[in-house]
Amino acid sequence: WIADVKRQSNWGLHFGSVGQTPRFFVYADAAFANAEEHRSQCGYVCLVGEGEKRNVLAWQSRASRRVYRSTLAAEVLAQQDGIDHAIFLRSTWSQLLGFTPKVTALTDCKSLYDNISSSHVVSEKRLAIDVAVLREQLRDGVVDRLEWVTTDQQVADGLTKDAMVP
Repeated sequence: WIADVKRQSNWGLHFGSVGQTPRFFVYADAAFANAEEHRSQCGYVCLVGEGEKRNVLAWQSRASRRVYRSTLAAEVLAQQDGIDHAIFLRSTWSQLLGFTPKVTALTDCKSLYDNISSSHVVSEKRLAIDVAVLREQLRDGVVDRLEWVTTDQQVADGLTKDAMVP
């Protein structure tokens, strides 16, 4: 396999133009209690680009560090992990290129979108703190906006599912 790769001069990562005003996009998703010991599988994909032209910069898929009590909790923590990585990438980008792109977070979890977009306080205390952090990031401009997407538009969806075995 390695020998085949060495013979192919066109193999590798190819990045397109990120445009004149690129932004970071963070797609995050979680599957509730589908991993070992009732943990949730969480994943995110960080992209940079403009409009529909985007390049993948980072992704992660892993079992949660703790057991969550709800789908909403798993989705919030997956989103926070993705946003943290995007903030790191944005800081590096800013130092190298001299400007700071905005960050857009995307979720297919309607309850996450609705909770962040309202002043409603969730009943689970630990989750209420995590929701407040996301609201604060939006209010302070750390994250430019949170968008809801359909599941078929959720780039990180495949990072939270069991692998298909033929």
